Amino acid sequence: MAFRKGFTFIEVMISLALVSFLATGLARMIIQAVTAKGRADRNFALTALAVDKIELLKTLPIEDESLSAGEYEEVVKSGTCPARFRRTWNIADLEDGSKRIEIAVTLDPPTIKTVRTILFLSPELGFRP
Repeated sequence: MAFRKGFTFIEVMISLALVSFLATGLARMIIQAVTAKGRADRNFALTALAVDKIELLKTLPIEDESLSAGEYEEVVKSGTCPARFRRTWNIADLEDGSKRIEIAVTLDPPTIKTVRTILFLSPELGFRP
């Protein structure tokens, strides 16, 4: 009986099938990870843009004309995400002299995901610059 070196054709085919099966699973995991990271980046940017607007509005005196009642809108970019975002805010004067500000941030063009928040500004609450 002669001793042979190497692999048989069947062994090579089985090892190729196993490697391709594992590579396909790995590729799917990488695609899902990249998709999840993109979604997380967009969610972070939506939240950060809403917080930035809140902080900007809180620094203004309550008598500032930028805080006059009405609807406002702007298209902005975030440093963490290459997408464009639409930020809208609605300011309403309340009877007690305070203001109700509703801020909404969504992708531009708008999609299902929207971050909404409401801010109440009042001199009695201590929101003074």
